[in-house]
Amino acid sequence: MLNFRKLKHDFSPLILKDGKALYDKGMIVLMKIVNLKPEIVRFSCRVMGGFDNYYESELEIDRHESVVIDSDCDCPYKYDCQHLAAVLFYLEAHYNELLIAYSKETNLEKASHVDDQEKAHLLETFKEAETKETARQDQKFQKELLEEYIHGSRLLGQSSFFHPEEEPTQDKAELAVIYNIPQLKSETSQIEIQLALRLPSRSKSLNISQMKPFLDAIRYNEALYIGSKRYFFSINSFDEVSAQILKLIIDFARFPELKNDKQQRSAFIDPEAFGTLLAVAFALVEPHIAPPHLSE
Repeated sequence: MLNFRKLKHDFSPLILKDGKALYDKGMIVLMKIVNLKPEIVRFSCRVMGGFDNYYESELEIDRHESVVIDSDCDCPYKYDCQHLAAVLFYLEAHYNELLIAYSKETNLEKASHVDDQEKAHLLETFKEAETKETARQDQKFQKELLEEYIHGSRLLGQSSFFHPEEEPTQDKAELAVIYNIPQLKSETSQIEIQLALRLPSRSKSLNISQMKPFLDAIRYNEALYIGSKRYFFSINSFDEVSAQILKLIIDFARFPELKNDKQQRSAFIDPEAFGTLLAVAFALVEPHIAPPHLSE
């Protein structure tokens, strides 16, 4: 394994800084191993410089001592330049990949100039490089996966769906019941009722345009939209008399099949239940009715 910390000692801090900047910008456009022996490894490189210039570089390293034996670059500096420094940063990150690529391009079994001992040494080098590269790729994948999870959790954390639902502020209102008794009375006749609210924030009364959703919202303590505004009404939104009447309406109201928007404003109560509603309403308000003034 090459000691890249030792290899960088041949370059000045300023050259290393410029080389790191070139590497970070992805300016290494081509790099491969052109010669590999147990003692040395030689690389051929192409690095992009300023003004879209390309510089051809070569670097030979003693594998045991981790020192540069020979280097050359066709830039004005020739050697120990920022382009060769960028090559070292690239090697530090991709050395095992380059070894694996070289092993696939080179058929050691047919290489007559390589003896058996050298072949065994190089094969062991290739195997070690492949093992390390597999581990590096796994680590890289785990890191990317973790970053995706973190990014996803931050996005989900911004969604109101995952925030605890805030307790809505209860609206106060006064209740008005509008009823219509059919002229043709029969045992099956039903009393049509509609509701309106008087709110502190409105000068005009608020007519309930959809009776069933309104009563369901009160029954289950849920917020609802009337028009484009969100409201939260409960039994406690009303005074004692209105609250008792509203409870009876919730229990007794019936809703026929709705055919148009106008019908959604109404609920129907049978005459007996409506009589109960009137009786309860009278019993609740009677104590508050002043007795008539008796003349002497």
